[in-house]
Amino acid sequence: MQTILETRGLTKKYGNKAVVNNISMHIDRGEVYGFIGRNGAGKTTFMRLVLGLALPDAGEISLFGGESRKSAGQKIGSIVEAPALYTNCSAYENLKRFSTLINYNRRGAQKREINEDQMIHELIDIVGLTDAAKKKAGHYSLGMKQRLGLAIAMLGEPEFLVLDEPVNGLDPAGIKEIRDAINNLKQAKGVTFLISSHLLDELSKIVTKYGIINDGYLVEEVRASDLDRMSSRSVTVVVDDPAKAVEIISGLVPREDISVVEHAVNISCHNVPVPSAELNRRLVSAGVSVSALHNKSVSVEDYFIERMGR
Repeated sequence: MQTILETRGLTKKYGNKAVVNNISMHIDRGEVYGFIGRNGAGKTTFMRLVLGLALPDAGEISLFGGESRKSAGQKIGSIVEAPALYTNCSAYENLKRFSTLINYNRRGAQKREINEDQMIHELIDIVGLTDAAKKKAGHYSLGMKQRLGLAIAMLGEPEFLVLDEPVNGLDPAGIKEIRDAINNLKQAKGVTFLISSHLLDELSKIVTKYGIINDGYLVEEVRASDLDRMSSRSVTVVVDDPAKAVEIISGLVPREDISVVEHAVNISCHNVPVPSAELNRRLVSAGVSVSALHNKSVSVEDYFIERMGR
């Protein structure tokens, strides 16, 4: 699988403060990479470095397996901060103007052997703005402006889109529309995404891999498919005979998932879920007196909050 972005020890300082601190990131083709961190954690600065809008103080950036910045730049689209739009123009007119600015006819439409108008209408449809295509962008909602920005970023058919906080400030309906547009672009165009956000729940429905940043450091990279492993549930049962309780509980979960502190038996439900009612029934049936039973859950959100810094 081709590597779209790889950074090694990437660092950017402002004064004595390392806003991006020794970050090594890896994004493969086809991934939707969620870059998660609190406001001020260094997400935007990192993206500006990737896009060539700022120069690093240390480290390396490799794009598309080591292509030159000029060659790789033609394959990248971005929205950093709010998209710049011609507010007195419609969606179609905006795309037409931006298409001219980036010399789109020579790099995009001719390559696919379709005309510019066809491509513009296709992008308007993919981001869900067909019904508002003739409406002036100045009258668009924030979510519609963001989706138009996505379409503009797709002019020239980039293979990699870098989006900085695309759902920030949107209501639930607007967030869903952005998610749908991103999914549509991924399916229709095979685009790879790097998307920053401080809103975990809003990205979780589309992200395939996460990078967690805290105070300039990339704390961890984790695949979305592994998140269930990162969340955990445990049960603590207080009994009169811990040794006998462990013997009975060992028939429900692996022995290594059981620990004892005085009369409290702690059970990790990481490998095997343990229904509390069934656990209590077995202990009582075996003559073990249960004086307390507590369930404790650590959610995926708790996992991220802990790593992003409280």
